[in-house]
Amino acid sequence: MPESRATHPRVAACILLGLAAASLPGPATADGNPHLPPSPVIVLAPGDSAAMLEAKAAHVVPSAAQLAWQRKQLTAFVHFTTRTFVDKPGPDGRLPATVFNPTNLDTDQWARVFKAGGYRHVVLTVKHGDGFLLYPSAHSTYSVARSPYRNGKGDVLREFTNSMHRAGLSVGFYFSPPNRHELNVERSRWKPGYPRYGYSALKGNRTCPVPARRVAGKPSFSFRTDEYNCLFLRELYEIFSGYGPVAEWWIDENATSQTPGSTPRDGYAPPPGLPGDPTQRYDNAAWYRLARALQPAMPVFNGWGIRWVGNETGFARVGGEWSTIAVRNKPGTGVPQLAPGGAPGDRMTWAKATRLVWLPTEVDVPMSAGGNWSWNPGREQKSPETLWHIYTASVGRNASLLLNFGPDRTGRIPADQADRAHGLKQRIDRVFGRDLAGSAPVILSAHRTVIERRLPRPTTLNWIGLREDIAHYGQRVESYRIEAWDSRRRAWHRLTTTTWNEKDQEIPDRNERIGFQRYQHLRRPVTTERVRIVVTGARRTPHISALTLHRD
Repeated sequence: MPESRATHPRVAACILLGLAAASLPGPATADGNPHLPPSPVIVLAPGDSAAMLEAKAAHVVPSAAQLAWQRKQLTAFVHFTTRTFVDKPGPDGRLPATVFNPTNLDTDQWARVFKAGGYRHVVLTVKHGDGFLLYPSAHSTYSVARSPYRNGKGDVLREFTNSMHRAGLSVGFYFSPPNRHELNVERSRWKPGYPRYGYSALKGNRTCPVPARRVAGKPSFSFRTDEYNCLFLRELYEIFSGYGPVAEWWIDENATSQTPGSTPRDGYAPPPGLPGDPTQRYDNAAWYRLARALQPAMPVFNGWGIRWVGNETGFARVGGEWSTIAVRNKPGTGVPQLAPGGAPGDRMTWAKATRLVWLPTEVDVPMSAGGNWSWNPGREQKSPETLWHIYTASVGRNASLLLNFGPDRTGRIPADQADRAHGLKQRIDRVFGRDLAGSAPVILSAHRTVIERRLPRPTTLNWIGLREDIAHYGQRVESYRIEAWDSRRRAWHRLTTTTWNEKDQEIPDRNERIGFQRYQHLRRPVTTERVRIVVTGARRTPHISALTLHRD
């Protein structure tokens, strides 16, 4: 995500879920300071006034790659590795590669399930923290090539990408820094102070890839880094150069660790009780450089592209998420360091930041009711009502939902998971697939703070849909009211909204942030022929692009 002062490309706003929503008119050019063109990254200066900080926040917009990612909104997550084939939870890299042996792997069946469920994007665990690789790497013996699958000639990643691309689905790769297999097999060779992945933490000049593995038409690289980071970079080169376009790189456990007597640094801390300094230091800048060169349109989760919501329950923050985030470090260096002072994106965080960046939120959650990511026998799935609450509390709170599937030991997605996915899509289509206002006109106030839909006849509704024109103006709305016209009293009255928490309890909602998509549930259905939004707080002129009406 390079810092830029160039005008951001104008990308037309999409209609979510094929919704025939009324788009609101906008001016031909962006409002605001001519010295602040829209950009995914805007630098803050120490002397910036409160007004200048607000102006800068109002001009942070998504990159083309981020906008394309946000439009997908519903993503399938697939956990499929060695732990699928054992009953005990949480293997840490000690399982032999020979346990991986699907008897009837069918990635085309996966694609059919995802298409039927309304998914447009799928993320696969190519390498989890245990280190097992779903493709035959030239740099590791802990991979599908050492398993019985297809007599060691299989390539699950190839089958996956081919199936998804044939079905018109984009792909993402979960490929995380930890490698507990390497950690464990090298334990006997550790020296005091060097319990890291691989033999040595000493840095040297290293090429990526090795000459014999270079892919025609792809660049080669030279890095000054340690042994493990070199291994990781060479594996990244394999997956980002050999399997077609990748629409998301999902980095797990890419966190800043703190060891006693040290400053925070990027790395994974192994379990307590190991001798010496337990931190493997990550060369994030080298990773990002390679990834940008090989997959320039690929946003990075837990990096400079996509932000983790902070939990694995499936729920974004009540009131919605900000995508304009204050950070303390430069994009492309390490892990984003969110500025303190409040929830991510709040005004209070601006004072201790050096930059404002566009970092939309992703919410990951297992479908399993027991919280399992990989398939386990006898596990039930979350109820249809819980999945509905998760959808409206993630996608409906300006986040994207990453819902996990676990193929079983045959290599197919079980029927109970497929049924849940299809049932959720049916409800999404039934509720949000049609705007009850249809082609009813939109009335916009002079300062764009009041947006009204006038229906031809009284209509009963209990859901409101809202969107901002983030492609051109970023995310600006901070608070608003939802009102309906009472024809008997000839007056507007405020509508109360509710949402659900992780216990499936209905709780009060807050009318605060909007962003790319906001869905709000009315505490009681209302029958009216006029609905309006009154913006009561915004970072400069608000630009709401859609107001839609729905009923469950």
